[in-house]
Amino acid sequence: MWAIQPITRPSRQTGCPCRRRRGRHSAWAPTAGRRLWQCGQTGASLELAKSGPATVIAGTSFNYTLSLGNGGTVPLAGGTVVQVVDYLPTGVTYLSEAPGPGVSSVVCTPSGGLVSCSVTLAANLVNETAPADGPEFIITVTAPSTVSLTTNYASVPTEGTSTPPAPGPSCVTANCGSANTTATTEPRLVLDKGAPGMAVAGTNVTYTLSLGNMGAGDLPAGTVILLDDQLPAGATYVSSAGVTGVSAMSCNTTQAGLVSCSVRLTDALAAGTSAAGGPQFSITATAPTASGPTTNYASVSTNGTATPPVPGTSCTGPNCDAAPTNVTTVPLLLVKLNKTGPAIIVAGSNVAYSIKLVNQGTAELPAGTVLRVDDQLPTGSACVSAGTGSGVSGVSCNASSTGFASCNWCGSSAADVRKRVPRVE
Repeated sequence: MWAIQPITRPSRQTGCPCRRRRGRHSAWAPTAGRRLWQCGQTGASLELAKSGPATVIAGTSFNYTLSLGNGGTVPLAGGTVVQVVDYLPTGVTYLSEAPGPGVSSVVCTPSGGLVSCSVTLAANLVNETAPADGPEFIITVTAPSTVSLTTNYASVPTEGTSTPPAPGPSCVTANCGSANTTATTEPRLVLDKGAPGMAVAGTNVTYTLSLGNMGAGDLPAGTVILLDDQLPAGATYVSSAGVTGVSAMSCNTTQAGLVSCSVRLTDALAAGTSAAGGPQFSITATAPTASGPTTNYASVSTNGTATPPVPGTSCTGPNCDAAPTNVTTVPLLLVKLNKTGPAIIVAGSNVAYSIKLVNQGTAELPAGTVLRVDDQLPTGSACVSAGTGSGVSGVSCNASSTGFASCNWCGSSAADVRKRVPRVE
């Protein structure tokens, strides 16, 4: 006859806690027709994550970041000196180390390509802390002098203080990490895109695009750069034109809203040239007929001549950019006023203030428009006269006894309002 034997779990006070993280938790395991309580690893269990830039210029310095986590059952006390080893790739040279958040100090000793580091924790490394949320430090190195793909390996002992396992491709547990970096001597293009903040529905909008080269090699004069521009939904491509540094440009629409362009450089695009100082060109499109916010996306390949990545929200590198424009169905006037005057004046003498108006809206102010400008004079001052400036055909002001001046301008650029400064006895 079969008898049913009840399963009895040990109490949490006398047994080990049931853990449910990364396979180290306690588990029930069937053995010989019954279940026995099996306990997993207890104590601190360090984990390591390593990161570095995907691409660097050959022969330049860059940083690797190493982060520590604790997947164990208990914290690792603050002040503990954790041992970490880092195996640098061939051609990579160690320069220095520096503590990051959660690390009070770090001392590294290189021996060939192996860098051994003693890392002092600034505070308790709490159990169940992922490396992304744990203490970190950086190792600064020099990239290889030639084009190469390198992999950097690092490791930490699970309890933190003993000798770490040998870092390398065979170390695949959570206390080992790696980072891939490509050293290049090629150009590396960056893109900057601009657009008006506002546009009237159905009217033309001009987008400006500028190129820079933050890589290690120059792009020679005459290079044809390939660029993709994704217009907002409802926008229609009109034309393109070179602005500076572009000898020829041609664009065509390959699919809905995607404009593909070939841009020929007039001069070499030297390494280290920012987008602000590089060649510039423009793309003009008709704005959508519906009102609302729009965004134009553009992209260029890093070397300029390959197929560009797909422009859009997922293209986040420096060779991609976006420019927003708010489309309205109603023309808007947005007049901005700038006022300037001398910093120091003599009491009782005349002083001239210059007032300039700028239209930042989407509709023009026709010639002959009369604008009203109010000006509150300082206490004790008196309005003496008002004179026209550039773009203003006439101006008249009425001043009250309280120093409030109301002026009517015929025009929209600038005018001078002269005032007498109060005398201080």
